[in-house]
Amino acid sequence: MKISSMYRPEIDGLRAVAVLAVILFHADVPGFGGGYVGVDVFFVISGYLITSLIVAEREAGTFSLVRFYERRARRILPALLAVLCVVVVGTWFILLPIDAVNVYGSILAALGMVSNVLFWRESGYFDTAAELKPLLHTWSLAVEEQFYLLYPLGVLGLLRMGRRWFALVLGVVAVASLAARGGWWVAGTDPDAAFFLLPMRAWELLVGCLLAWFLPNHRREWQQTVWHWKCRQIGSLVGLAFVAVPIAVYTESMQAAVYLMASVLGAALVIAFATPETIVGRLLGSRPAVGVGLISYSAYMIHEPLFVAVRMLKSAPPSLSELLLASGVTLLLAWASWRFVEQPFRHSAMVSARVFYIAMGAGVLVLAVIAGIGYGSNGFERAYRSMLPERVLPTFDRLGKIPEFVTGECRFGINDESNRHALDVRLADCAERYGKAVIVLGDSHANNLYNAIALNSEYPFLIRAGQGGCQASRDVDGCQYALFSDLVVDHAQQIGRVIYTQAGVWLIQGQSGKGVGNRGLFRRRVIGVYQAHQPSIERTEKYLTELSAHVPVVWLGSYVEPHLTILPLFRHAHNCELGISEVHPNTIRTFEELDVTLKKKLAEQTKVVYISAVDALQFDPYKDLYDCDDVFWRDGDHWSLAGQVRFGKRLLAAHPELVGEEVDSDSGLCQRLRLSSCP
Repeated sequence: MKISSMYRPEIDGLRAVAVLAVILFHADVPGFGGGYVGVDVFFVISGYLITSLIVAEREAGTFSLVRFYERRARRILPALLAVLCVVVVGTWFILLPIDAVNVYGSILAALGMVSNVLFWRESGYFDTAAELKPLLHTWSLAVEEQFYLLYPLGVLGLLRMGRRWFALVLGVVAVASLAARGGWWVAGTDPDAAFFLLPMRAWELLVGCLLAWFLPNHRREWQQTVWHWKCRQIGSLVGLAFVAVPIAVYTESMQAAVYLMASVLGAALVIAFATPETIVGRLLGSRPAVGVGLISYSAYMIHEPLFVAVRMLKSAPPSLSELLLASGVTLLLAWASWRFVEQPFRHSAMVSARVFYIAMGAGVLVLAVIAGIGYGSNGFERAYRSMLPERVLPTFDRLGKIPEFVTGECRFGINDESNRHALDVRLADCAERYGKAVIVLGDSHANNLYNAIALNSEYPFLIRAGQGGCQASRDVDGCQYALFSDLVVDHAQQIGRVIYTQAGVWLIQGQSGKGVGNRGLFRRRVIGVYQAHQPSIERTEKYLTELSAHVPVVWLGSYVEPHLTILPLFRHAHNCELGISEVHPNTIRTFEELDVTLKKKLAEQTKVVYISAVDALQFDPYKDLYDCDDVFWRDGDHWSLAGQVRFGKRLLAAHPELVGEEVDSDSGLCQRLRLSSCP
């Protein structure tokens, strides 16, 4: 079999489509909602080129594993190490130690080719917090590196068995990988594993590998037919459409799996059919497209750290114009990286193998040492702290840290009690000594509220039943709601009331009509006002109504979540610059409209009492973010310890009936809460 080694400009053009799609997706440019599939296009291209190279050199008798790995290292390492060096410097100047420690950990993972495993363990690609991880995009590089490490060895072994066995085994592995990915899609138990890990991604690379294997075998035969030109035109046009459509029209309400498979098939069709004689070949082979394709690797490596820097340097999400400007700067920096970093190191005539190994080895070692020390020292926390004025040290020490739960004899979390019998005994004992319990139920915001109440109230029997990521409207494995219902039934006589609260984003829907959760409602910029997600509200109401058949239930509505990064707020507090706010007005309006919807919805029934946190807290975006002594938020939607004191005091001043039994009978809430002290 003879595989041509001729340069194909249309493949560089396809690279340009892929990298621009990814960059504009991260810039939140309208029309690029599915731009992340550009990574899948890259995988197909990589599989095709690697197999073409290996098989061609092997048949020519020139293949060498050492030379293969050296070429991969020359292709990947120089730009990667250059970007990591910039990230190390930028981390010191831009990030707080509490955020920097995670970056140093991701640098170590990138150097060890296991970024995908690290980010799979941490959280999802689409989470809000993901946009503040400057090396999140290196997960795809890790997948390719792992593939490059294993694949050549497998190829050499399989080719000894014959071409048919080679193709058959590749096909079986590809189908198995796709089946594994499909299993995760269907089950939905760990979508992040399906996204990040090589076994579920290998089929995309193997599509390109099989394409490189089969395409030359059939090219001559069908090129001699009268239909070959039309086939090329139609096949390449269909392929480009299959790549473009998922990028342009994808929304959260659509099936991502279908669009991902379409993009992979589209990339394969373009590679198979596009030639300089076709419309697609001329388009992708044009000088602008090829130019962007040549710098695509550097552009991909640079764009994410640059976007994170833009987001971290200001508290509010950057505007579209700011992110478009950052995209343009990305391409300029990518050209410089390609010209002065990639090109010299890729050619042995310019940088010998000895010099290359020494330079790359030294670079990896220095970065690993710096990142290792940074990770072990909590982001060089002591050095950073030593440069701060003494006045702000207490604020710095508290900043971003999850406040410890207030505990006591009968103040505890039910999740802390693994033994149900011990919990039953403790509930009965506390009820006998202090009366009925007040239980705070919900997600991480419920834990927030528990502490806010505990810090501002002397009520002795207070229970925390919150669990991060667990809302009553969502069916999430490992959440507490079913077991909590059983607990309420068994201990109804010992429970005074249940206060439910949760993050408001999970009750809001985007333009697609699907609940957006923490996946980007405010992650970049706010476009208009979002609507309440009625199905989520109805499921929550249904659960709470069932609880109310046994105990009094209060739904404390969601407060306004500013969704700002904390570092700029700390700097404002540090410099005592008061009255500065970058909370988008539509962010506030969105939560206010959610509150109005909940008021109307809960007013239609009498079983669950609704209290407006928006009304009670009266959030002021100019005064309730920070002051000269403290920052009141530890992230975009959770209160810091100072915030828990501030907002808890305000909430209980407006609604003292939440804890204790001293209730203004004129409010009408007393009877609805069924308190024993009601006149």
